[in-house]
Amino acid sequence: MLYRAAWRCQMDGCAEDLRTHLGATTTCNFSYLAHIVAASPDGPRGDPARSAELADDPDNILLLCDKCHRTIDRVDADRYSVEYLNAMRERSVAAVRRLLDTLAYPRARAISLIASITGQVHPPLTQAEMGEALWSQGIRADEKSPQALVSIPRQLPDPHDAAYWSVVMRGLRDSTVALRGVLEGSSSDEQAPERLALFPLSSTSVLVLAGRVIGDKANVTVFQPFRNASKNRWLWPVGSSANQFQLSTAGVGERGGEACLRVSLTFDIADDRVPISGAPTMHIRAERQGIDAIARPEDLFAFGLCVDEALKVLQDQWKVGTVHLFVGAPASACLRLGQKLQARHHATVVVYETVQGSKGFEETIRITRREARHEPTGESFDLNP
Repeated sequence: MLYRAAWRCQMDGCAEDLRTHLGATTTCNFSYLAHIVAASPDGPRGDPARSAELADDPDNILLLCDKCHRTIDRVDADRYSVEYLNAMRERSVAAVRRLLDTLAYPRARAISLIASITGQVHPPLTQAEMGEALWSQGIRADEKSPQALVSIPRQLPDPHDAAYWSVVMRGLRDSTVALRGVLEGSSSDEQAPERLALFPLSSTSVLVLAGRVIGDKANVTVFQPFRNASKNRWLWPVGSSANQFQLSTAGVGERGGEACLRVSLTFDIADDRVPISGAPTMHIRAERQGIDAIARPEDLFAFGLCVDEALKVLQDQWKVGTVHLFVGAPASACLRLGQKLQARHHATVVVYETVQGSKGFEETIRITRREARHEPTGESFDLNP
């Protein structure tokens, strides 16, 4: 019984550690093995026939602290029926079993990239959100999780603000070397994680750049935030249907020339929204557009394959020198797009972002083979340190 409870009070919402308590001069223990069906027919939840039968049955016992024991037997005995306590006990045993099972999961460094976006303030990643999301994918957090890839103050929510990019560039520059050490196994940290788990919620251009820094590694798991989730925004919805992604082409690019890559997942990027006119274009569209365009890990994988196909045309067939990137997509897709840029594409990528209160796009950063640069401020950092 004590093992199945992990020495924790089994009352919902308590979980007090009941192994030992410090007294004035010695240690003592205030845990109680409380009966669900009372051992006496006259006790709380007593039964003329079952009390004697279940008195020594381990499945009729709850491990409780002194406060919770008094609550179910004296303070509010009518509320805590046999059915209620049995269900509570089962929840506790199941939760302990689940937590112990996670010890077999590979460890991951949870990396958060969460920042306020113009008009939206996002709360930081909590330990509870992180743990539950990781367990759902068969991994667990290491002792340094969650770790922020770059911290962007809430006072800087606008990706068209020069001060915004000063903070982002410095932050990514400082974190790149350490991050690559973890990914490539060259870190001096003896507890280096087996993989990374990424929790992205920031501006499109920051996520694309972060994905470019991280790369398309097999040991990276990307999560997607769901703003309308009732509990944990980082859990993939249960029962979501598969989405489909189509790639279309308009025109033919020339060696060393310019082309556009549009990604229309949350909304359609029509011609009148793009400041580059007449350029050959690759366009990725989701069959189901909206905030749930990426609703399953399989959707993210399928989207990645579509990006691979688009980049293969741009790089291997057209051999263009500059790609103008316009994206309307969930956070995970923005990050995955950036990851794919590292794999094979060597053209300069000019990233654009929507302007608040407008349907139009304006340039934010340029990503070359060697560096990322914000032209208005001259802020940059080396992508190959």
